[in-house]
Amino acid sequence: MDGPVDSDQHPARVTARPAAEGDPTRPDPTRPLPLGLAALLATVAGVCLCLALPPWGWWPLAPIGVALFVVALGGRTRRARAGLGWLVGVMWFGPSTLWMAGLTLPGYVVGVLVAWGGMVAVVAALCPADRRRLVALPALLVVFEWFHQQAPFGGIPLSLLATTQTDGPLLPLARLGGVLLVGLGVAGLGVALVLIGERRFRVAAIVAATVVAVTILGAVWPI
Repeated sequence: MDGPVDSDQHPARVTARPAAEGDPTRPDPTRPLPLGLAALLATVAGVCLCLALPPWGWWPLAPIGVALFVVALGGRTRRARAGLGWLVGVMWFGPSTLWMAGLTLPGYVVGVLVAWGGMVAVVAALCPADRRRLVALPALLVVFEWFHQQAPFGGIPLSLLATTQTDGPLLPLARLGGVLLVGLGVAGLGVALVLIGERRFRVAAIVAATVVAVTILGAVWPI
């Protein structure tokens, strides 16, 4: 019984890839990383997103966190993606909502491990493992943050991607599309970083330039 065909061993794809991509040595974004390395990237991704939030406010880490999240999901099964997403969620929301433990320790533990960790796990599970994730993950993160503001209990909009830009350059996007557009801008820059890592510099420049252009429009848009 034949197993899954490796794209690097498929003659048609081997001959087509250099023509389509222009560089046969370019990293294959659909080849899964070793699971341990993917788990490490997911953990670091969550830490980056956390440290980009107040009180730390290291906003450049936010797109880096999204980029690492995208890379970690590449080529993985749905179950593995869910587990990696859970790691991202726990490391993203665990430290950034630690103050809640002083109000209700059980609520904090359930919130981090089940609610936030679980929701980010669902985002990762729904995200395709192939190249479509470069579009799908930012879109799913926006849906997650919208839902996060609605439920449970009327919404608990904590640790949003937009909050990383309180002192960051993408804040003007809020004048055009609120916190969701700011979050999409952060995710867009994360995708641009992934594209740079894949040596797709032209596409990365287009994505980054689009985010910058819309941000400038937001800055000059009359209130």
